[in-house]
Amino acid sequence: SKRCSRCLFVLQTLPLTARAWTCPACGADHDRDLNAAKNLERLAAWSAVTACGEAGSGGNRVAAQPTLQKQEVKERRAPDSLNPKVQVIY
Repeated sequence: SKRCSRCLFVLQTLPLTARAWTCPACGADHDRDLNAAKNLERLAAWSAVTACGEAGSGGNRVAAQPTLQKQEVKERRAPDSLNPKVQVIY
């Protein structure tokens, strides 16, 4: 990850061969994989908060009401009159 997990500074370039780097903005030393994991953890936490309607959700939300629909069972006879199988379709 090219984004610093401490201050969120983004490097312009970082070759894939570089496994560690130091943030020029805050001086934090990063292992590339651990830094990426920290950034993903932050993103997941932010996504969970906004999906649940907490801070940053954009105001009041109205909960969706479940709809109740009647399910009818239809019976259909097989076309062969010698074979009286019944198919149940939901």
